[in-house]
Amino acid sequence: MTERSTATTVSARSRTVIECARTYGVEARCHHFDRDWHEVRAALAAGWDRACGHYGADWCDIEPDVHAAWQSTVLRDTAGLTQR
Repeated sequence: MTERSTATTVSARSRTVIECARTYGVEARCHHFDRDWHEVRAALAAGWDRACGHYGADWCDIEPDVHAAWQSTVLRDTAGLTQR
């Protein structure tokens, strides 16, 4: 495998992990719409390995992406942009 193809593989994997983290955060927010981040953070950390851990990303590395997705959904809820 060349250096270029290795970088491409790592980059594609990174994008996949980030997409999974964002999906996890959005879905968590939809499921726990009436709770704050600090109330669900530990449960999300515990569930990360089951949901997306097969990609090899540790919770401590991916938590900021999950939280950002959670926050973006909170902002849409606050603005009245999501429908239930």
